[in-house]
Amino acid sequence: MSDSDATGDASTATRRSYLVAAGGAPAGLAGLAGCLDGGDGGDGGAGDADADGTAAATRDDEKRTDVGSTTPDDSESFADGAEEGWTRADPPTDAALYDVVLSREGPYVVGEGGALLARANGLWELVGQGDVAATSNALYGAALTADRRHVWFAGDAGALGVFDLDTLTLRDYSAPMGMTSSWADVAAAGAAGGESVWVANGSGQVLRGRLDGVAVDWFDVRKPGAGSSFTAAEFVDADTGFLATGAGTVFATADGGRNWRRIGIHGAGGALFDVAAAGPGHVHVAGAGGDIYRYNGRTWTTLSAGDADVNALVFDADRGGYAVDAAGAVYVYAAGEWDEHARPATDALEGVAFGTASSPQVAVGDDGTIVERFGATDDG
Repeated sequence: MSDSDATGDASTATRRSYLVAAGGAPAGLAGLAGCLDGGDGGDGGAGDADADGTAAATRDDEKRTDVGSTTPDDSESFADGAEEGWTRADPPTDAALYDVVLSREGPYVVGEGGALLARANGLWELVGQGDVAATSNALYGAALTADRRHVWFAGDAGALGVFDLDTLTLRDYSAPMGMTSSWADVAAAGAAGGESVWVANGSGQVLRGRLDGVAVDWFDVRKPGAGSSFTAAEFVDADTGFLATGAGTVFATADGGRNWRRIGIHGAGGALFDVAAAGPGHVHVAGAGGDIYRYNGRTWTTLSAGDADVNALVFDADRGGYAVDAAGAVYVYAAGEWDEHARPATDALEGVAFGTASSPQVAVGDDGTIVERFGATDDG
């Protein structure tokens, strides 16, 4: 097949429990949220123009500390986490939240019902929900470009889109190549405007594309393993990437997804839920029953992080890593081991992101749970 089979133009207006079964932002961000939600910031119609608008009104019952975090109303539920500096935020939704990434302007979260949330001026606001196809269905995965200027997100019914932090524009690329199956995860590599993008689904298919300005050139659909149900995708750069499956298998590519090979995991005790990599010899995979698998480029080692399913993790060769589980615990990676750091939630946590000096470390999960920890300068 041709290496460039289709081109998709964006319609502009703007996970993870599903998977096995199948600092603040710019001042204009709050205005965009109001615009997309039908407020006075604008009409929310199609177009490539920058979105303008006034800041969204602060909720009357909001309680903020002097560092801009939200004080939880039910502190007893988060007592263990509070001891380690975790506090519960006040999200604008009680929908399940599946993934979080740290953009250059702060954290972004995706979840049930097409929820796309951003943290602006100490508050969490909906950027878009139901306005276009990309935010009309559950969103399971999010990814960043190398410069952290584009936030990609994907989910049910072929939902796929990107939020551009430079123009505050939400662009819709849903159903690429006519594919309307549910995307389990999305990965991106390269700088915004020319990045490569990969989406993987529960049918074992991987679709690769490349953004050229505002249009995406879509390439061949690959199917690395017969019957594989992909749960997570991660790319270190435009060549090196990894896929995890619900059957305990990991695939790797060294040519941008044109070819894939199985690299493990022999003896995996159950489903895999997430993969984080800092290079071909620095890979961690989250698994069932508290197992986290480490790959050094040659062999796998099984590490333990409690007894609950490990739903998500982030990892960097220099900064270490964090993982979250179905029991609401956060684990930290240091000296070759994963140790419990805190238990800041009573519900399952589904996603976690590093923090910086200006943005909190964030973990998200069921029932709209967002927990934050300030002063964690893990991401420089």
